[in-house]
Amino acid sequence: MENHGSEPEFSDNSEQGPESPEQDLIPQENPEEQLEEKSEEEEKREAERESEEEEEKREAERESEEEEKREPERRAEEEELSTDSEDLLMKMWIDTEKMAKPVDNIFNKAFRQGYKISVEQLKKFSPEAARMAENQFLLKGYHRYQHLLAGKVMYAGRERYCIGVPGIYENRERYMAEIYQFPVFLSLTENRIKTGGFGYWLHLLQE
Repeated sequence: MENHGSEPEFSDNSEQGPESPEQDLIPQENPEEQLEEKSEEEEKREAERESEEEEEKREAERESEEEEKREPERRAEEEELSTDSEDLLMKMWIDTEKMAKPVDNIFNKAFRQGYKISVEQLKKFSPEAARMAENQFLLKGYHRYQHLLAGKVMYAGRERYCIGVPGIYENRERYMAEIYQFPVFLSLTENRIKTGGFGYWLHLLQE
């Protein structure tokens, strides 16, 4: 006999698949929350940038205030040094004659007179000479020979005060001397060929 009873029903889960307990444990990301987190990070970075900019502004203001405080002192120093250049150089020369050792010269007629001086003495000559005290070419020659030249030379038909850096005439030294404002070489050797000879690289002082 045929059994016309109810047949068991089967649900079709082929599309959905079995439920996995592991999937329930994976947090679902909310796009709105992501946007909020990004917005908070951007705001935080922006706040940090603004804080850094404010700190830089404050530092610049502090430096400006310090410069303004030092300005009267600088002006006083400039006024003290702003007397006539020729008088300063003349006074420098008189003081140097009293304290410094002369530089011997028997070969170069253009070299009238000169004295060996230190960097500290150089700073007292004039504002222009004082600025040369930090010149790297000058300091290199000073450390090598332990003196500088304060001199008088004939140049372009005029007697000029000058500062000299001792050294040997070489092409490379000539190139460096010109860069550092010592373009004239005063040879103090008997040999007319400059290369290899001792002398002074000169900076002519303005009067």
